[in-house]
Formats: sequence, C-alpha cells, structure tokens
Amino acid sequence: MLVAHYDTVSRSPGAADDGAAVAALLETLRALNAGPPLRNDLIVLITDGEEPGMLGARAFVAEHPWLRDVGVVCNFEARGTRGPSIMFETSSDNGRLIREFARQPRTSSRTP
Repeated sequence: MLVAHYDTVSRSPGAADDGAAVAALLETLRALNAGPPLRNDLIVLITDGEEPGMLGARAFVAEHPWLRDVGVVCNFEARGTRGPSIMFETSSDNGRLIREFARQPRTSSRTP
C-alpha cells in the first residue's frame, strides 16, 4: 500500500507536506498503468485529516475491509523541503525492508 495525504498545516502552501507526495503517487499510478500488470494488488490511499491526528489513515485502519490484504505500507511524507528522499521512520519487524534500503542508504534514525 502506498499512502500520502493532501491536507497541510495552516498557513502553508502544502507543497512539501504533502502535495509533492500526492503528485508522486499519481505519477506512479500513471507509470504502472502504462506497463504490464503487477504481480500483486496495489492499494493507494490518499487521506485527509493527517495534520489534526491522522484521521483519514485511522479511518482506513478502523473500518476498511482491505486492511487485512495489506502486506507492506510505504507512507510518503515530507521531511524538509530539499535534498534527497530518505526513509526517516520504520516500524518493528522490518528487517527485510531495512536490508533493501541499505543497498542505497539515505536514512536518519531516532530512538522512540
């Protein structure tokens, strides 16, 4: 599942948070549609209400039947306004993802 949100904080044009990610997901869908069928299903979730508490994402998790079909989630979010794209957070039990990112590392980390 690929996720981005279209709302932003007040007094912000929303380009980095998170309009650029929404545009990237739409372009990804265009490119995928032009190619051969994917081996697995792809869910693209574009939410709102992220800034006041991830309301759209919480609603998907609480109510949508497709949740049980999700194997991996990539949430595209802003982390600054320039520089390379980085992975800045991950959840537990993601060793396989970390190994893939380590092939071309661009990350930061924090201890919860």
